[in-house]
Amino acid sequence: MGASQSALRALRRTRPVVAAAPLVFSRPTLQWYCEGPKQLPLQVTPELPEPLHALPTKEQRVLAPPPEFKERMVSAGSLRNIVLLGLTGAGKSTLANPISCTMAFKSGDSMTSVTQEVQHQEFEYNGEKYRVIDTPGFFDTTMTHEQVAVALDQLAKVAKEGLVAVIVIVKDGRFTEENEAVIKFVEAVLGSTAVEKYSMLVVTHTSKSVSKLQEELASLPEGHLGRTMASKVGCRVLGVDKAFWQWPPYKTRTNVMSHVEEILKSNDHTAIDCDVMNWGARIKKQLELEFEMQTAGLRKQMEDNRRKFEENQRLMKEAHDNDKAKFMEEQQHLQIENKSIKELLQKTTDEHSQMLKEIESEKLNVARQLESMNTSQQQLQEQIRRMHEAHEQRLDQMKFDYEMDKQREMRANQLVPLPRQQFYVERHGSDSSEALALATGALAGAALVGGGCNVQ
Repeated sequence: MGASQSALRALRRTRPVVAAAPLVFSRPTLQWYCEGPKQLPLQVTPELPEPLHALPTKEQRVLAPPPEFKERMVSAGSLRNIVLLGLTGAGKSTLANPISCTMAFKSGDSMTSVTQEVQHQEFEYNGEKYRVIDTPGFFDTTMTHEQVAVALDQLAKVAKEGLVAVIVIVKDGRFTEENEAVIKFVEAVLGSTAVEKYSMLVVTHTSKSVSKLQEELASLPEGHLGRTMASKVGCRVLGVDKAFWQWPPYKTRTNVMSHVEEILKSNDHTAIDCDVMNWGARIKKQLELEFEMQTAGLRKQMEDNRRKFEENQRLMKEAHDNDKAKFMEEQQHLQIENKSIKELLQKTTDEHSQMLKEIESEKLNVARQLESMNTSQQQLQEQIRRMHEAHEQRLDQMKFDYEMDKQREMRANQLVPLPRQQFYVERHGSDSSEALALATGALAGAALVGGGCNVQ
């Protein structure tokens, strides 16, 4: 216990301050090329512009604003979501099966991601309802930024009740830059507070205890990725044996879920709020930043061409009369190039505006769906109430018919029954005019059925 406590203190002292990594949602890179005019055999030849490239060939990475961290209370009996993150082949799907005590998740040992979209499975543990969510390899090179955006949207919709725990899986205890990118990804999407309060590391293929892992991580040198990652998640580390896929998975499930319950308890039963609208706003802001950066190069090149155009005009005035026609030809080439730049800038602006309209339309559709669901729920509750009232009325009628049949049978056997008048008075009250009327009608009916027997 002493070594474990000292290891925890050492990790907490060295917890770094980490800025959120950039979240990239860049559109497919396009490239435009405008060929410059051919050089003419002049004594004075102006410098021609470089070939025009509207967008760089590499992906644009810009810093999005840090996400707004939100929390929500987890009420008793509500569904609690656990999300698994990690590199392709780290064992997310393999660990999701013992956690949910099912075989609902497909797993494989190849470097190609088996999980292509967000999967989830509900289960119960200690009387509470949980949902484990398996995610695709967000860091797989085969996934485009559009696919990552779609997967994030699926995750937000599945975990609409909030996330109580974020489990980052590290295979074989290999702390690499790719594994650190998983932590930075969580910081970029959910915020650094979510990493500190709700995240934990699960090291697979190891039989070491929690205290032993914490002690080893604390003994690592400053700046080591393993020590940095452990300090970011608040020193919450769990080792899972290499045979954790064996069935039944009681040990693995108990170890993981006990840590989840500790996270939930330490956060006063709160969860990370997965706000679809908030994420959509961040994506919109991301697109605006990328648009500004992409068009900045176009504007700069237009300014360079303008200066070169002015320089060409000065050279034309200084050149001999027989060279003026050649300078005019070069000037026309520059004007054509400027025109193409303007057209390209206008096209990029129109595409950006259309994309913003699509995002706004999607937000309105989500709002309408939520409103429709609330209306349907109210109508269903009203139908249940009406069915309950009809059931109560039918039950009263059946009781009344049963008493009438019983009276008829007793009179047929010449027995003395409980007076009908007393039955209705006890049911409806002695002061009710309706009770007296019903009792009188019932006695008259009984007299006819009983063949004229005297009624008490």
